Amino acid sequence: MLYDAERMQPLYRLSIGSPGSSFAVEVARRIGLPEDIIVDSSAKMGEDFINMDNFLQSIARDKLYWEDKRKEITAIEHKVIEARAIEAAGSLESSKDKAVNPVKKQSLENAVIEKGDSVKLDGQPTVGVILELQGKQATVAFGMMRSTVALKRLTLVSKKRK
Repeated sequence: MLYDAERMQPLYRLSIGSPGSSFAVEVARRIGLPEDIIVDSSAKMGEDFINMDNFLQSIARDKLYWEDKRKEITAIEHKVIEARAIEAAGSLESSKDKAVNPVKKQSLENAVIEKGDSVKLDGQPTVGVILELQGKQATVAFGMMRSTVALKRLTLVSKKRK
């Protein structure tokens, strides 16, 4: 039976397999037995029994403390593992982008602009489509607006899909 040592009351919970105190001396004091009987009983139980009981209580408190610490550490370990996995995934994605973008950019830079290709006018975010090529100039449709622009001011975004 578990016992609340601070309030000197039973908790009415059974704990099987764990040694503990009967709290007989403490209960005797609480109910008002004469002190000489309590001292005599304590002497008969012996100092070793009382010390052992105190050690057992201390060990039980320490066990709870370290179990809580172990749970905290396990939770932190899981968070660290998750954070490392997210970081690794981000790093892989970044590496992939760094490897693919230069190749894609280089292939677009070396490509010749043709009718139907998607292009951007330098300094503008809008993508347009080449409608017609006339020498070093191109007619580009930016939405509903058409414009004739020098080829050197155009950046290829993607080739025409075939």
